[in-house]
Amino acid sequence: MSLAGWTVYCLGRLLQLLAMWLLLVALFTARPFGPNPQLFGVGIAVFVGGWGLVKFAVGRRA
Repeated sequence: MSLAGWTVYCLGRLLQLLAMWLLLVALFTARPFGPNPQLFGVGIAVFVGGWGLVKFAVGRRA
């Protein structure tokens, strides 16, 4: 894998890790009506973006 591919892969994994942290924060700071929908939505969006980067980096390698 090239340096650019490795960088995209690591960035995608880092985004996934950040998103999991955001989702945990949203769940642990939940009010009686559930987690904050904006924070939860951002966590989901960041996770999917990171997943897409990882898929792109791994697909380029093949």
